[in-house]
Amino acid sequence: MSSIIDTAIARQSDVYRSADFRRRVFEHVGQDPSDVAICTDALLAAGRIPTPAPAMPEEAAVWADAASLLAAIAGRQRRPASVVRTATRICALKLQFDVGRRLAAGQPVPSATFGLALADLLRRAHAGTAPLPADAGPLVAVMWSEGGAALFATIDLSGSGGGKRLYSDVRLPAPPDGDWDFVRLPTVGGSLFSSSSIAGLGGVFGAAPSLAAAHARKERS
Repeated sequence: MSSIIDTAIARQSDVYRSADFRRRVFEHVGQDPSDVAICTDALLAAGRIPTPAPAMPEEAAVWADAASLLAAIAGRQRRPASVVRTATRICALKLQFDVGRRLAAGQPVPSATFGLALADLLRRAHAGTAPLPADAGPLVAVMWSEGGAALFATIDLSGSGGGKRLYSDVRLPAPPDGDWDFVRLPTVGGSLFSSSSIAGLGGVFGAAPSLAAAHARKERS
C-alpha cells in the first residue's frame, strides 16, 4: 500500500479517535458517549475502520465506515470482541422482503445486505437525495430476539413515498402475494434511529477525509 494511502488511513483514523468526532456522533445517535467511544475504538483496533479505498468503489469507503459504526452502536455491546462480532452480523443481515406497499417499477434495485443499504442511505442523506420522512417514527431500527439468536433490521421510508424493507439473519417465510402488510417479529429489544439522526450522522461522515480521494491522488501520481 502506498505512502499516500497509509497517510490517508492514519489521518482518517485520527479523525475517528478525536473527541470532536465522537461528540458529534453522540449528538446524533443519542446514546451514552462512552458507548460511542467503545464502539469506535473496537472497530479501529479490529481494522474495520477506516475502510481502505481500494476495497470500495469511488467514495463508498467512508460510508462503509459510517454503516459499521452505526451498526456497532445499535448492537449495544461493550466488550470489544462482542462489538465487532455484533456489528459484523448486523451489516451482513440479508434482505428478506418489503413490508407494506409494493414499490413501483423502476425503483433502484435494493441492496442485498443491511450494511450496504445503510451505507447508501447515509450517503444519500448527506447528499440530500434520500427522501427522508419527518420524524414521526424510527427510520432505521435494529432488533434482536431472546438471547440474540436472531437479528432483524428495517429501513422505513414509507412516510416519504418509499417503502419499508426488512433484513434478517434468519430466513423468514415468503409473503404469499409478494409483500406482507404487517410482520410480527419475535423481538425483545432494539435500537431506533430517526430521520434527523441519520441525516446528522451523514453530515458527520460527509465531512470526514476521504480515502477514495487519496487513492485517486495515488493513481494520478
